[in-house]
Amino acid sequence: MSPNNFQHTLLFHAYLDKLENFGVAFEHGLRDKFENDTYRLYKLLAFDLAEMRDDGLGYDEYLKLKKKRIHDHFAHYQLADYERLLTQCSEMKRTIKSGSHRLYEFQGNLLEAFKELAEKNAGLYFDVVKSYLVSGAGLEINPLPLVHSLINVCGAQKTYSLLTELSWPDKQAWLSNYYCSLPADEIGPEQVGQLLELYRTIQMHQFPYHWDFLLNYRNFLPDIVSTVTELLLERASQNDDFSPSLDTMFNSHSEINSEIASHFAGRVDLLKRAYFYYVGRQQHADHNGTTFNVILDMDSSFAEEYVDWMYGRKKWLTSYDDSRDYSFIWKRADYLDLMRKIAEKIFAHEKAYSDYSYFQTFFGMRDGEDNSKSVTPTQESFIWGLIETRHDDVAFMKFVFNLVSSLPTATRIPFISKFLELNKSYEAFAELPLESRMGGGWVGSAVPTLQRRIDYFQSLIPLFDTVDFLRHKQHVEQIINWLRGEIEREKKRDFVSD
Repeated sequence: MSPNNFQHTLLFHAYLDKLENFGVAFEHGLRDKFENDTYRLYKLLAFDLAEMRDDGLGYDEYLKLKKKRIHDHFAHYQLADYERLLTQCSEMKRTIKSGSHRLYEFQGNLLEAFKELAEKNAGLYFDVVKSYLVSGAGLEINPLPLVHSLINVCGAQKTYSLLTELSWPDKQAWLSNYYCSLPADEIGPEQVGQLLELYRTIQMHQFPYHWDFLLNYRNFLPDIVSTVTELLLERASQNDDFSPSLDTMFNSHSEINSEIASHFAGRVDLLKRAYFYYVGRQQHADHNGTTFNVILDMDSSFAEEYVDWMYGRKKWLTSYDDSRDYSFIWKRADYLDLMRKIAEKIFAHEKAYSDYSYFQTFFGMRDGEDNSKSVTPTQESFIWGLIETRHDDVAFMKFVFNLVSSLPTATRIPFISKFLELNKSYEAFAELPLESRMGGGWVGSAVPTLQRRIDYFQSLIPLFDTVDFLRHKQHVEQIINWLRGEIEREKKRDFVSD
């Protein structure tokens, strides 16, 4: 191994760290003998827990000391020194594992050093950035703060000239950050045109992800948000995945999203296309339904359209296919009309009874979960209404009771009672799912679970206290007798297992 090789010194010192951790002694001063300038620079820029411990400092104190050491080190650097620095950092970047915390640390501290240089010496900062671009060092440093500082200390025009006259692999990423950082008073029709042209050619990984900067361009193109969205969707039709670039637009905390209705006024179909494209590719997108709710305000038929879209992607849906929290729908003034349409639409797709209905997702129920929490009073009232208006439609009642059967027993029984009050047909009753077919897991013996099922069915017997429900009662008693038989068989299995 050679002390002149950065990779060798990194491995050598890591080995010495291991020896120290295991209490193995080694020659004093060995560390100092196996160092080079690049390794010393790395130690300066990277966080060193052992150094912090040796200095007897707390975390914040150490960071403060680290910042001072970096400041002192670069205080008298000239262009040649920075060019040598870029070469050394390039060697570090090739050696340190991509994505590692160490790489992140040295990149972050290097950015801080460049930021301090920009504030101290604008001319030298400009030359250093130019040298970095020309060198092709490929340090993968976030260009946004570098470009932002360039504009602040050198002006927008000089920065633009630098970025357009040179060629390097990440040129488009730097240009996108240039347009993100451009002050509003530096924006005109020419810059708007340049930005849109960039959107037509830029690679997906070079896109600016934070869309709020687009608001600065509205004075010259009021519909710039919808225009950029349309450009992205056109490019997406070529099978490129641009969904990550839409993150900010559908992030409820962004300024763009807070005004999304105004950005797509008169173009709700475009917004829906973008929403379907994004939600279809990003798991847990719009989890709280913030944007979904806005689109409903713009077009109340969107809920039905969304259900159709979901079933167009997959024949049988579960909560694994849609994890959104739909509680926002129940808070809307038009929830009753919306949920009726959603119910009809899902029923039209499902028709035949399935173990889990997508309808349950809109009530906050998840397949495979213990739904011990009952529905809200608003949701309960809605279910009452479905039973009261559709009690003669046996197929639809099977659909509704697939939901009801997943509710806690105390909530479930009144719904069954209401149905019997309105529809005394035994044939209709026999079709209803009275308990969830998803079942429930248990640990150890199944006897306690079987007994709880018996207790539940026995609690239904008082509902059949007239001659009209004789067959209903016999039907439930048959289920109880079968479950009792299952308990005896389970006890025998438990005995044999023991």
